[in-house]
Amino acid sequence: MCYEAAELNRLSEKVTEHCFHHKEDFKKSGISPEERESFCVKLQDIRQIRNTVVHRHAVNGATVRRYARSALGVLKIVRRLGGKDFEEAYGKSLDCLLQTFWGVESDKEAVVSPLDPSKLQYRRDITESLAAERKTGNNIKPAMEQISAKRRRAINMDKMIEEAAKDKRAAHQQLNLLKEEAAKDKRAANQQLNLLKEEAAKDKRAGNQQLDLHRKEAAAKKRAERAQKAKDQEKEAEQTKIKAQRESSAKKSSENDELGGAWQTGSLTWAEMSQRMDIVFELPTTYFAPFLCLEDGGPKDPTGHHGPPINIQEPNNDIIKPGFYVLLSPDGEPVKIPVNQEMPLPRALSRALSRSDSPLSPSERFCDRVRDRDGRCVVTGRKADFDFTALEATHIFPVAHLELWLAEGWKQHIIDDNIDISDSGINSIQNGILLDTTTHQFFNKYAIAINPDDDYKVVSFLNNPQYEGLTMFRRPDIPDKYQPCRALLRHHFRMAVLLNTKGRVGYPVWDEDIPEGCDQVAEISESDQGKLRFETVLAEKLNQFLA
Repeated sequence: MCYEAAELNRLSEKVTEHCFHHKEDFKKSGISPEERESFCVKLQDIRQIRNTVVHRHAVNGATVRRYARSALGVLKIVRRLGGKDFEEAYGKSLDCLLQTFWGVESDKEAVVSPLDPSKLQYRRDITESLAAERKTGNNIKPAMEQISAKRRRAINMDKMIEEAAKDKRAAHQQLNLLKEEAAKDKRAANQQLNLLKEEAAKDKRAGNQQLDLHRKEAAAKKRAERAQKAKDQEKEAEQTKIKAQRESSAKKSSENDELGGAWQTGSLTWAEMSQRMDIVFELPTTYFAPFLCLEDGGPKDPTGHHGPPINIQEPNNDIIKPGFYVLLSPDGEPVKIPVNQEMPLPRALSRALSRSDSPLSPSERFCDRVRDRDGRCVVTGRKADFDFTALEATHIFPVAHLELWLAEGWKQHIIDDNIDISDSGINSIQNGILLDTTTHQFFNKYAIAINPDDDYKVVSFLNNPQYEGLTMFRRPDIPDKYQPCRALLRHHFRMAVLLNTKGRVGYPVWDEDIPEGCDQVAEISESDQGKLRFETVLAEKLNQFLA
Protein backbone atom coordinates (compact mmCIF):
# COMPACT_ATOMS: atom_id res chain seq x y z
CA MET A 1 0.00 0.00 0.00
CA CYS A 2 1.44 3.39 -0.93
CA TYR A 3 2.20 6.08 1.61
CA GLU A 4 -0.51 8.44 0.42
CA ALA A 5 -3.16 5.80 0.84
CA ALA A 6 -2.14 5.25 4.45
CA GLU A 7 -2.34 8.95 5.17
CA LEU A 8 -5.67 9.20 3.47
CA ASN A 9 -6.90 6.35 5.61
CA ARG A 10 -5.93 8.21 8.78
CA LEU A 11 -7.45 11.47 7.60
CA SER A 12 -10.59 9.64 6.55
CA GLU A 13 -11.01 8.33 10.07
CA LYS A 14 -10.67 11.87 11.45
CA VAL A 15 -13.21 13.26 9.03
CA THR A 16 -15.63 10.41 9.61
CA GLU A 17 -15.29 10.72 13.38
CA HIS A 18 -15.93 14.45 13.27
CA CYS A 19 -18.89 14.02 10.97
CA PHE A 20 -20.35 11.33 13.26
CA HIS A 21 -20.00 13.42 16.42
CA HIS A 22 -21.42 16.53 14.73
CA LYS A 23 -24.27 14.98 12.74
CA GLU A 24 -26.83 16.88 14.85
CA ASP A 25 -25.19 20.13 13.72
CA PHE A 26 -25.74 19.16 10.11
CA LYS A 27 -29.36 18.32 10.80
CA LYS A 28 -29.99 21.68 12.47
CA SER A 29 -28.09 23.72 9.87
CA GLY A 30 -29.72 25.54 7.03
CA ILE A 31 -27.96 23.69 4.21
CA SER A 32 -30.02 22.83 1.19
CA PRO A 33 -31.22 19.29 0.44
CA GLU A 34 -28.92 19.18 -2.59
CA GLU A 35 -25.89 20.16 -0.46
CA ARG A 36 -26.81 17.59 2.18
CA GLU A 37 -27.19 14.88 -0.46
CA SER A 38 -23.80 15.83 -2.00
CA PHE A 39 -22.19 15.70 1.44
CA CYS A 40 -23.58 12.21 2.09
CA VAL A 41 -22.44 10.93 -1.31
CA LYS A 42 -18.93 12.29 -0.84
CA LEU A 43 -18.72 10.96 2.70
CA GLN A 44 -19.76 7.55 1.36
CA ASP A 45 -16.94 7.70 -1.21
CA ILE A 46 -14.43 8.48 1.55
CA ARG A 47 -15.65 5.49 3.58
CA GLN A 48 -15.48 3.14 0.60
CA ILE A 49 -11.90 4.21 -0.27
CA ARG A 50 -10.92 3.92 3.38
CA ASN A 51 -12.34 0.41 3.56
CA THR A 52 -10.43 -0.43 0.37
CA VAL A 53 -7.17 0.70 1.96
CA VAL A 54 -7.90 -1.12 5.22
CA HIS A 55 -8.46 -4.38 3.41
CA ARG A 56 -5.19 -3.93 1.45
CA HIS A 57 -6.73 -3.51 -1.94
CA ALA A 58 -4.72 -1.76 -4.64
CA VAL A 59 -5.37 1.98 -4.91
CA ASN A 60 -4.64 3.75 -8.18
CA GLY A 61 -4.20 7.45 -8.87
CA ALA A 62 -7.75 7.99 -10.05
CA THR A 63 -9.07 6.59 -6.78
CA VAL A 64 -6.81 8.92 -4.78
CA ARG A 65 -7.95 11.94 -6.77
CA ARG A 66 -11.61 10.96 -6.33
CA TYR A 67 -10.94 10.57 -2.63
CA ALA A 68 -9.32 13.99 -2.55
CA ARG A 69 -12.26 15.55 -4.40
CA SER A 70 -14.73 14.02 -2.01
CA ALA A 71 -12.64 14.97 1.01
CA LEU A 72 -12.42 18.58 -0.17
CA GLY A 73 -16.19 18.81 -0.50
CA VAL A 74 -16.73 17.26 2.91
CA LEU A 75 -14.11 19.37 4.67
CA LYS A 76 -15.53 22.59 3.27
CA ILE A 77 -18.93 21.76 4.71
CA VAL A 78 -17.38 20.61 7.99
CA ARG A 79 -15.44 23.83 8.34
CA ARG A 80 -18.46 25.96 7.61
CA LEU A 81 -20.59 24.13 10.16
CA GLY A 82 -17.98 22.97 12.70
CA GLY A 83 -18.24 25.93 15.03
CA LYS A 84 -15.78 27.47 17.43
CA ASP A 85 -14.68 24.20 19.06
CA PHE A 86 -13.90 22.64 15.75
CA GLU A 87 -11.96 25.72 14.60
CA GLU A 88 -9.79 25.69 17.73
CA ALA A 89 -9.11 21.95 17.49
CA TYR A 90 -8.79 21.47 13.78
CA GLY A 91 -8.20 24.93 12.29
CA LYS A 92 -4.57 24.46 11.20
CA SER A 93 -4.99 20.81 10.40
CA LEU A 94 -8.05 21.61 8.35
CA ASP A 95 -6.14 24.21 6.34
CA CYS A 96 -3.37 21.71 5.77
CA LEU A 97 -5.84 19.03 4.80
CA LEU A 98 -7.60 21.35 2.41
CA GLN A 99 -4.30 22.38 0.76
CA THR A 100 -3.13 18.78 0.57
CA PHE A 101 -6.31 17.42 -0.91
CA TRP A 102 -6.56 20.39 -3.23
CA GLY A 103 -3.03 19.71 -4.47
CA VAL A 104 -3.71 16.02 -4.89
CA GLU A 105 -6.92 16.71 -6.74
CA SER A 106 -5.19 19.30 -9.00
CA ASP A 107 -2.09 17.20 -9.75
CA LYS A 108 -2.93 14.77 -12.46
CA GLU A 109 0.16 12.69 -11.69
CA ALA A 110 -0.21 12.62 -7.92
CA VAL A 111 0.74 9.28 -6.30
CA VAL A 112 0.52 7.61 -9.66
CA SER A 113 4.16 6.75 -9.73
CA PRO A 114 5.84 6.85 -6.35
CA LEU A 115 9.28 6.49 -8.03
CA ASP A 116 8.95 9.80 -9.97
CA PRO A 117 11.88 11.99 -8.73
CA SER A 118 10.07 15.19 -9.61
CA LYS A 119 7.40 14.44 -7.05
CA LEU A 120 9.55 13.41 -4.13
CA GLN A 121 9.62 16.89 -2.57
CA TYR A 122 5.85 17.13 -2.90
CA ARG A 123 5.49 13.81 -1.22
CA ARG A 124 7.81 14.82 1.63
CA ASP A 125 5.78 17.94 2.16
CA ILE A 126 2.66 15.90 2.37
CA THR A 127 4.33 13.44 4.68
CA GLU A 128 5.53 16.15 7.03
CA SER A 129 2.19 17.87 6.99
CA LEU A 130 0.40 14.65 7.68
CA ALA A 131 2.85 13.75 10.44
CA ALA A 132 2.26 17.10 12.09
CA GLU A 133 -1.44 16.64 11.74
CA ARG A 134 -1.14 13.18 13.23
CA LYS A 135 0.76 14.61 16.21
CA THR A 136 -1.74 17.42 16.67
CA GLY A 137 -4.61 15.04 16.25
CA ASN A 138 -3.25 12.73 18.89
CA ASN A 139 -3.11 15.66 21.32
CA ILE A 140 -6.61 16.91 20.53
CA LYS A 141 -8.33 13.56 20.52
CA PRO A 142 -8.80 13.30 24.32
CA ALA A 143 -10.27 16.80 24.44
CA MET A 144 -12.62 15.99 21.61
CA GLU A 145 -13.63 12.80 23.34
CA GLN A 146 -14.37 14.77 26.52
CA ILE A 147 -16.40 17.28 24.56
CA SER A 148 -18.25 14.46 22.84
CA ALA A 149 -18.88 12.78 26.19
CA LYS A 150 -20.26 16.04 27.63
CA ARG A 151 -22.47 16.45 24.63
CA ARG A 152 -23.66 12.87 24.94
CA ARG A 153 -24.40 13.41 28.63
CA ALA A 154 -26.22 16.62 27.84
CA ILE A 155 -28.16 14.88 25.14
CA ASN A 156 -28.94 12.01 27.52
CA MET A 157 -30.00 14.52 30.18
CA ASP A 158 -32.28 16.27 27.70
CA LYS A 159 -33.70 12.92 26.73
CA MET A 160 -34.29 12.03 30.37
CA ILE A 161 -35.97 15.39 30.99
CA GLU A 162 -38.08 14.94 27.89
CA GLU A 163 -38.98 11.38 28.92
CA ALA A 164 -39.87 12.60 32.42
CA ALA A 165 -42.08 15.29 30.89
CA LYS A 166 -43.67 12.65 28.67
CA ASP A 167 -44.24 10.40 31.69
CA LYS A 168 -45.79 13.31 33.55
CA ARG A 169 -48.09 14.11 30.64
CA ALA A 170 -48.98 10.43 30.33
CA ALA A 171 -49.75 10.30 34.06
CA HIS A 172 -51.99 13.37 33.75
CA GLN A 173 -53.71 11.82 30.76
CA GLN A 174 -54.18 8.55 32.65
CA LEU A 175 -55.59 10.45 35.61
CA ASN A 176 -57.97 12.36 33.35
CA LEU A 177 -59.05 9.09 31.72
CA LEU A 178 -59.69 7.56 35.14
CA LYS A 179 -61.72 10.62 36.14
CA GLU A 180 -63.73 10.43 32.90
CA GLU A 181 -64.33 6.70 33.38
CA ALA A 182 -65.42 7.30 36.96
CA ALA A 183 -67.80 10.03 35.77
CA LYS A 184 -69.14 7.70 33.05
CA ASP A 185 -69.62 4.91 35.58
CA LYS A 186 -71.46 7.30 37.86
CA ARG A 187 -73.70 8.49 35.02
CA ALA A 188 -74.33 4.87 33.94
CA ALA A 189 -75.20 3.94 37.52
CA ASN A 190 -77.61 6.88 37.73
CA GLN A 191 -79.18 5.90 34.41
CA GLN A 192 -79.51 2.29 35.56
CA LEU A 193 -81.10 3.46 38.79
CA ASN A 194 -83.55 5.66 36.86
CA LEU A 195 -84.40 2.74 34.56
CA LEU A 196 -85.03 0.50 37.55
CA LYS A 197 -87.27 3.16 39.06
CA GLU A 198 -89.18 3.53 35.76
CA GLU A 199 -89.56 -0.25 35.43
CA ALA A 200 -90.80 -0.46 39.00
CA ALA A 201 -93.31 2.30 38.27
CA LYS A 202 -94.39 0.52 35.06
CA ASP A 203 -94.76 -2.77 36.91
CA LYS A 204 -96.85 -1.04 39.51
CA ARG A 205 -99.07 0.54 36.86
CA ALA A 206 -99.30 -2.78 34.99
CA GLY A 207 -100.23 -4.54 38.22
CA ASN A 208 -102.96 -1.99 38.85
CA GLN A 209 -104.19 -2.33 35.27
CA GLN A 210 -104.16 -6.12 35.55
CA LEU A 211 -106.10 -5.91 38.79
CA ASP A 212 -108.63 -3.58 37.18
CA LEU A 213 -108.85 -5.93 34.19
CA HIS A 214 -109.48 -8.93 36.44
CA ARG A 215 -112.16 -6.99 38.25
CA LYS A 216 -113.79 -5.97 34.96
CA GLU A 217 -113.59 -9.54 33.65
CA ALA A 218 -115.14 -10.86 36.84
CA ALA A 219 -117.92 -8.27 36.63
CA ALA A 220 -118.49 -9.03 32.92
CA LYS A 221 -118.54 -12.76 33.63
CA LYS A 222 -121.04 -12.23 36.39
CA ARG A 223 -123.25 -10.10 34.11
CA ALA A 224 -122.96 -12.72 31.36
CA GLU A 225 -123.97 -15.46 33.79
CA ARG A 226 -126.97 -13.42 34.92
CA ALA A 227 -127.92 -12.72 31.29
CA GLN A 228 -127.50 -16.40 30.36
CA LYS A 229 -129.56 -17.43 33.35
CA ALA A 230 -132.29 -14.99 32.37
CA LYS A 231 -132.12 -16.22 28.78
CA ASP A 232 -132.36 -19.85 29.91
CA GLN A 233 -135.31 -19.02 32.12
CA GLU A 234 -137.02 -17.21 29.25
CA LYS A 235 -136.30 -20.10 26.92
CA GLU A 236 -137.59 -22.60 29.45
CA ALA A 237 -140.74 -20.53 29.90
CA GLU A 238 -141.23 -20.39 26.12
CA GLN A 239 -140.73 -24.14 25.81
CA THR A 240 -143.19 -24.68 28.64
CA LYS A 241 -145.68 -22.46 26.84
CA ILE A 242 -145.22 -24.34 23.56
CA LYS A 243 -145.57 -27.67 25.37
CA ALA A 244 -148.76 -26.46 27.02
CA GLN A 245 -150.12 -25.35 23.65
CA ARG A 246 -149.27 -28.73 22.17
CA GLU A 247 -150.88 -30.60 25.05
CA SER A 248 -153.96 -28.40 24.79
CA SER A 249 -154.25 -28.95 21.06
CA ALA A 250 -153.65 -32.69 21.49
CA LYS A 251 -156.34 -32.85 24.17
CA LYS A 252 -158.80 -31.08 21.92
CA SER A 253 -157.87 -33.41 19.10
CA SER A 254 -158.32 -36.53 21.27
CA GLU A 255 -161.70 -35.33 22.50
CA ASN A 256 -162.87 -34.67 18.96
CA ASP A 257 -164.30 -37.54 17.00
CA GLU A 258 -162.69 -36.17 13.82
CA LEU A 259 -158.90 -36.34 14.10
CA GLY A 260 -157.67 -35.37 10.66
CA GLY A 261 -157.18 -36.72 7.21
CA ALA A 262 -155.38 -36.57 3.91
CA TRP A 263 -156.00 -35.44 0.35
CA GLN A 264 -156.40 -38.10 -2.28
CA THR A 265 -154.74 -36.84 -5.44
CA GLY A 266 -154.80 -40.21 -7.19
CA SER A 267 -152.11 -42.50 -5.75
CA LEU A 268 -152.55 -42.65 -1.94
CA THR A 269 -152.83 -46.33 -0.90
CA TRP A 270 -153.79 -48.09 2.33
CA ALA A 271 -150.21 -49.24 2.73
CA GLU A 272 -149.05 -45.60 2.83
CA MET A 273 -151.90 -44.70 5.17
CA SER A 274 -150.92 -47.58 7.47
CA GLN A 275 -147.41 -46.17 7.63
CA ARG A 276 -148.82 -42.78 8.60
CA MET A 277 -151.02 -44.36 11.28
CA ASP A 278 -147.95 -46.00 12.82
CA ILE A 279 -146.48 -42.51 13.18
CA VAL A 280 -149.59 -40.70 14.47
CA PHE A 281 -151.03 -43.30 16.84
CA GLU A 282 -149.33 -44.84 19.83
CA LEU A 283 -151.45 -47.99 19.53
CA PRO A 284 -150.32 -50.74 17.11
CA THR A 285 -152.49 -51.15 14.02
CA THR A 286 -153.34 -54.71 15.09
CA TYR A 287 -155.76 -53.23 17.64
CA PHE A 288 -157.89 -51.22 15.22
CA ALA A 289 -159.02 -51.03 11.61
CA PRO A 290 -160.52 -48.32 9.37
CA PHE A 291 -164.20 -48.57 8.39
CA LEU A 292 -165.84 -46.55 5.58
CA CYS A 293 -168.78 -44.44 6.84
CA LEU A 294 -171.92 -45.08 4.79
CA GLU A 295 -173.84 -41.93 5.73
CA ASP A 296 -174.26 -39.19 3.18
CA GLY A 297 -172.59 -35.93 4.07
CA GLY A 298 -170.93 -35.58 7.43
CA PRO A 299 -171.11 -38.71 9.57
CA LYS A 300 -173.54 -38.45 12.47
CA ASP A 301 -173.38 -42.04 13.68
CA PRO A 302 -170.12 -43.45 12.32
CA THR A 303 -170.10 -46.35 14.77
CA GLY A 304 -173.49 -47.63 13.55
CA HIS A 305 -173.38 -46.95 9.82
CA HIS A 306 -170.14 -48.17 8.31
CA GLY A 307 -168.86 -50.77 5.94
CA PRO A 308 -166.63 -53.77 6.58
CA PRO A 309 -163.15 -53.38 8.11
CA ILE A 310 -160.31 -52.62 5.74
CA ASN A 311 -157.26 -54.85 6.06
CA ILE A 312 -154.14 -52.86 6.93
CA GLN A 313 -152.20 -55.70 8.58
CA GLU A 314 -150.69 -56.81 5.31
CA PRO A 315 -149.39 -54.59 2.50
CA ASN A 316 -152.50 -53.21 0.89
CA ASN A 317 -151.81 -51.26 -2.27
CA ASP A 318 -155.47 -50.49 -2.94
CA ILE A 319 -156.14 -46.86 -3.70
CA ILE A 320 -158.05 -45.18 -0.88
CA LYS A 321 -161.48 -44.03 -1.92
CA PRO A 322 -162.41 -40.48 -0.91
CA GLY A 323 -164.77 -40.34 2.06
CA PHE A 324 -165.02 -40.45 5.85
CA TYR A 325 -163.51 -43.34 7.78
CA VAL A 326 -163.91 -44.35 11.40
CA LEU A 327 -161.33 -46.27 13.41
CA LEU A 328 -162.80 -49.13 15.45
CA SER A 329 -161.58 -52.41 16.80
CA PRO A 330 -161.34 -55.15 14.13
CA ASP A 331 -164.75 -56.46 15.28
CA GLY A 332 -166.36 -53.01 14.98
CA GLU A 333 -166.37 -51.93 18.61
CA PRO A 334 -165.28 -48.46 19.75
CA VAL A 335 -161.67 -48.33 20.81
CA LYS A 336 -159.56 -45.69 22.57
CA ILE A 337 -156.52 -44.85 20.47
CA PRO A 338 -153.86 -42.61 22.09
CA VAL A 339 -152.43 -39.99 19.77
CA ASN A 340 -148.72 -39.07 19.51
CA GLN A 341 -148.40 -35.68 21.19
CA GLU A 342 -145.21 -34.75 19.33
CA MET A 343 -145.40 -31.74 17.03
CA PRO A 344 -142.74 -30.21 14.80
CA LEU A 345 -141.16 -26.94 15.79
CA PRO A 346 -142.02 -23.98 13.57
CA ARG A 347 -139.73 -23.24 10.64
CA ALA A 348 -138.91 -19.85 9.11
CA LEU A 349 -138.47 -19.51 5.39
CA SER A 350 -134.70 -19.50 4.92
CA ARG A 351 -133.27 -17.33 2.17
CA ALA A 352 -129.82 -17.39 0.62
CA LEU A 353 -127.37 -14.89 2.06
CA SER A 354 -125.90 -12.23 -0.20
CA ARG A 355 -122.31 -12.85 -1.23
CA SER A 356 -119.43 -10.65 -0.08
CA ASP A 357 -115.73 -10.36 -0.76
CA SER A 358 -114.94 -11.87 2.64
CA PRO A 359 -114.16 -15.60 3.02
CA LEU A 360 -117.19 -17.83 2.55
CA SER A 361 -119.33 -18.43 5.62
CA PRO A 362 -120.47 -21.99 6.49
CA SER A 363 -123.91 -21.29 5.00
CA GLU A 364 -122.36 -20.00 1.75
CA ARG A 365 -120.15 -23.06 1.45
CA PHE A 366 -123.23 -25.20 2.14
CA CYS A 367 -125.09 -23.45 -0.68
CA ASP A 368 -122.22 -23.92 -3.16
CA ARG A 369 -121.82 -27.62 -2.37
CA VAL A 370 -125.56 -28.35 -2.69
CA ARG A 371 -125.68 -26.52 -6.03
CA ASP A 372 -122.65 -28.41 -7.36
CA ARG A 373 -124.08 -31.77 -6.32
CA ASP A 374 -127.73 -31.46 -7.43
CA GLY A 375 -127.70 -28.95 -10.29
CA ARG A 376 -131.52 -29.00 -10.39
CA CYS A 377 -134.60 -29.08 -8.18
CA VAL A 378 -134.51 -32.61 -6.77
CA VAL A 379 -138.34 -32.72 -6.63
CA THR A 380 -139.56 -31.12 -9.88
CA GLY A 381 -136.40 -31.77 -11.91
CA ARG A 382 -136.09 -28.15 -13.02
CA LYS A 383 -132.48 -27.63 -14.13
CA ALA A 384 -130.44 -24.66 -13.00
CA ASP A 385 -129.41 -21.81 -15.26
CA PHE A 386 -126.06 -20.06 -14.96
CA ASP A 387 -126.94 -18.14 -11.78
CA PHE A 388 -129.38 -20.65 -10.18
CA THR A 389 -132.31 -18.23 -10.42
CA ALA A 390 -135.34 -19.43 -8.40
CA LEU A 391 -133.37 -22.42 -7.06
CA GLU A 392 -132.47 -22.43 -3.39
CA ALA A 393 -130.28 -24.64 -1.23
CA THR A 394 -132.65 -25.90 1.50
CA HIS A 395 -131.79 -27.30 4.93
CA ILE A 396 -133.64 -30.54 5.69
CA PHE A 397 -133.30 -29.93 9.43
CA PRO A 398 -133.88 -26.21 10.09
CA VAL A 399 -130.86 -24.13 11.16
CA ALA A 400 -133.14 -22.13 13.46
CA HIS A 401 -133.25 -25.13 15.82
CA LEU A 402 -129.50 -25.66 16.12
CA GLU A 403 -129.81 -26.30 19.88
CA LEU A 404 -132.29 -29.13 19.24
CA TRP A 405 -129.96 -30.54 16.56
CA LEU A 406 -127.15 -30.67 19.10
CA ALA A 407 -129.33 -31.94 21.96
CA GLU A 408 -130.77 -34.85 19.93
CA GLY A 409 -127.36 -35.82 18.51
CA TRP A 410 -128.19 -35.51 14.82
CA LYS A 411 -124.52 -35.01 13.97
CA GLN A 412 -123.91 -38.73 14.49
CA HIS A 413 -125.88 -39.39 11.29
CA ILE A 414 -123.52 -37.16 9.26
CA ILE A 415 -120.66 -39.03 7.55
CA ASP A 416 -119.57 -36.09 5.39
CA ASP A 417 -115.76 -35.84 5.61
CA ASN A 418 -115.42 -32.37 4.08
CA ILE A 419 -113.28 -30.15 6.30
CA ASP A 420 -115.28 -27.01 5.45
CA ILE A 421 -118.37 -28.06 7.37
CA SER A 422 -118.87 -26.51 10.79
CA ASP A 423 -118.31 -28.35 14.06
CA SER A 424 -122.03 -28.89 14.53
CA GLY A 425 -122.38 -30.53 11.10
CA ILE A 426 -125.72 -28.81 10.45
CA ASN A 427 -124.26 -27.14 7.35
CA SER A 428 -123.13 -30.46 5.87
CA ILE A 429 -124.18 -31.21 2.31
CA GLN A 430 -126.05 -34.22 3.75
CA ASN A 431 -128.49 -31.81 5.43
CA GLY A 432 -129.33 -30.05 2.19
CA ILE A 433 -131.24 -30.43 -1.07
CA LEU A 434 -131.75 -28.03 -3.98
CA LEU A 435 -135.38 -26.94 -4.49
CA ASP A 436 -137.12 -24.36 -6.60
CA THR A 437 -138.62 -21.43 -4.73
CA THR A 438 -142.20 -22.75 -4.56
CA THR A 439 -141.20 -26.27 -3.57
CA HIS A 440 -138.86 -24.78 -0.95
CA GLN A 441 -141.80 -22.99 0.70
CA PHE A 442 -143.94 -26.14 0.68
CA PHE A 443 -141.05 -28.19 2.09
CA ASN A 444 -140.46 -25.62 4.83
CA LYS A 445 -144.16 -25.71 5.80
CA TYR A 446 -144.20 -29.53 5.81
CA ALA A 447 -146.71 -29.42 2.94
CA ILE A 448 -144.54 -31.87 1.00
CA ALA A 449 -141.99 -34.39 2.21
CA ILE A 450 -139.73 -37.12 0.87
CA ASN A 451 -140.09 -40.69 2.15
CA PRO A 452 -136.66 -42.37 1.97
CA ASP A 453 -138.18 -45.74 2.93
CA ASP A 454 -140.44 -45.73 -0.16
CA ASP A 455 -137.77 -45.28 -2.82
CA TYR A 456 -137.53 -41.53 -2.03
CA LYS A 457 -141.12 -40.92 -3.09
CA VAL A 458 -142.31 -37.31 -2.97
CA VAL A 459 -145.30 -37.21 -0.60
CA SER A 460 -147.66 -34.28 -1.04
CA PHE A 461 -150.11 -33.16 1.63
CA LEU A 462 -151.60 -30.57 -0.73
CA ASN A 463 -154.88 -30.75 -2.59
CA ASN A 464 -152.89 -30.42 -5.79
CA PRO A 465 -151.65 -33.19 -8.09
CA GLN A 466 -148.56 -31.29 -9.26
CA TYR A 467 -146.24 -33.45 -7.13
CA GLU A 468 -148.09 -36.69 -7.85
CA GLY A 469 -145.87 -39.63 -8.81
CA LEU A 470 -142.53 -37.83 -8.32
CA THR A 471 -139.39 -39.21 -6.69
CA MET A 472 -136.37 -37.31 -5.43
CA PHE A 473 -133.54 -36.94 -7.94
CA ARG A 474 -130.28 -38.53 -6.75
CA ARG A 475 -127.09 -38.60 -8.79
CA PRO A 476 -125.78 -42.17 -8.95
CA ASP A 477 -122.15 -41.01 -9.22
CA ILE A 478 -122.23 -39.27 -5.83
CA PRO A 479 -120.95 -41.34 -2.84
CA ASP A 480 -123.35 -41.98 0.04
CA LYS A 481 -121.32 -39.72 2.35
CA TYR A 482 -122.33 -36.74 0.17
CA GLN A 483 -125.95 -37.81 -0.53
CA PRO A 484 -128.91 -36.37 1.47
CA CYS A 485 -129.09 -38.12 4.85
CA ARG A 486 -131.88 -40.73 4.99
CA ALA A 487 -132.39 -40.20 8.73
CA LEU A 488 -132.95 -36.45 8.26
CA LEU A 489 -135.39 -36.99 5.36
CA ARG A 490 -137.21 -39.60 7.46
CA HIS A 491 -137.44 -37.13 10.38
CA HIS A 492 -138.86 -34.41 8.11
CA PHE A 493 -141.35 -36.88 6.63
CA ARG A 494 -142.41 -37.96 10.13
CA MET A 495 -142.94 -34.32 11.23
CA ALA A 496 -145.01 -33.68 8.07
CA VAL A 497 -147.20 -36.72 8.77
CA LEU A 498 -147.78 -35.69 12.40
CA LEU A 499 -148.61 -32.13 11.42
CA ASN A 500 -150.92 -32.85 8.47
CA THR A 501 -152.67 -36.00 9.65
CA LYS A 502 -153.65 -34.34 12.93
CA GLY A 503 -154.97 -31.30 11.06
CA ARG A 504 -152.23 -28.78 12.05
CA VAL A 505 -154.07 -28.04 15.31
CA GLY A 506 -151.99 -25.58 17.37
CA TYR A 507 -149.27 -25.24 14.75
CA PRO A 508 -148.53 -21.58 13.90
CA VAL A 509 -149.59 -20.38 10.47
CA TRP A 510 -147.48 -17.46 9.25
CA ASP A 511 -148.04 -15.32 6.21
CA GLU A 512 -144.71 -15.22 4.35
CA ASP A 513 -145.98 -12.77 1.72
CA ILE A 514 -144.50 -9.50 2.98
CA PRO A 515 -144.47 -6.91 0.16
CA GLU A 516 -141.19 -5.23 -0.72
CA GLY A 517 -140.65 -1.89 1.00
CA CYS A 518 -142.49 -2.93 4.15
CA ASP A 519 -140.85 -3.06 7.55
CA GLN A 520 -140.31 -6.80 7.90
CA VAL A 521 -139.52 -6.55 11.60
CA ALA A 522 -142.76 -4.66 12.27
CA GLU A 523 -144.80 -7.03 10.08
CA ILE A 524 -143.42 -10.08 11.87
CA SER A 525 -143.65 -8.69 15.42
CA GLU A 526 -147.25 -7.45 14.92
CA SER A 527 -148.49 -10.75 13.44
CA ASP A 528 -150.11 -13.60 15.40
CA GLN A 529 -147.55 -15.31 17.64
CA GLY A 530 -145.20 -12.49 16.62
CA LYS A 531 -142.66 -13.14 19.37
CA LEU A 532 -142.30 -16.83 18.49
CA ARG A 533 -142.05 -16.02 14.81
CA PHE A 534 -139.52 -13.23 15.39
CA GLU A 535 -137.34 -15.49 17.55
CA THR A 536 -137.51 -18.26 14.94
CA VAL A 537 -136.53 -15.92 12.10
CA LEU A 538 -133.75 -14.35 14.17
CA ALA A 539 -132.40 -17.78 15.16
CA GLU A 540 -132.46 -18.83 11.50
CA LYS A 541 -130.32 -15.81 10.54
CA LEU A 542 -127.89 -15.94 13.45
CA ASN A 543 -127.30 -19.68 13.30
CA GLN A 544 -126.28 -19.37 9.65
CA PHE A 545 -123.16 -17.63 10.97
CA LEU A 546 -122.73 -19.58 14.21
CA ALA A 547 -123.43 -23.14 13.05
